[in-house]
Amino acid sequence: MTLFDGMGYDDEYAVDHFFKHELEDEILSFTRSDNPISYSHYLGELRKKHHEMRNLCQFLNGIQPNEERLRWIRLFVLHLSVISFLNIYGYDFQKTNLDKSKKIISAVLKHKKGNIGLINYKEMVKRIHLNEEPETKKILNLIED
Repeated sequence: MTLFDGMGYDDEYAVDHFFKHELEDEILSFTRSDNPISYSHYLGELRKKHHEMRNLCQFLNGIQPNEERLRWIRLFVLHLSVISFLNIYGYDFQKTNLDKSKKIISAVLKHKKGNIGLINYKEMVKRIHLNEEPETKKILNLIED
């Protein structure tokens, strides 16, 4: 089960996803001696590192819900996962209410394959046994099958 099952997506080619080793390389460009770099250092290095971050920039460039690509779905279900995580482990000020989660789900549904993506997301969360965690369950209950 993957997020894009039933959508005709070929996962052999990193069009709307990243291969793990490529993403790790891009993350390394934001660190120095195993520590994150400061934002001001990042800005100073941005021109030099732009080539290293090309894939990430191309992934984000021009993203919109009415395109054929599936990256819109991927980013918004990632957002739902981050919300679930922060609602469980984050500080009070990091928690997101259900109204905001509903808006994010509505944003996913703006893509013509968004409903399939949400159904696949629910199945993926079940597969890793997070569907019974109370905060995650609240979000999953907002997704209609």
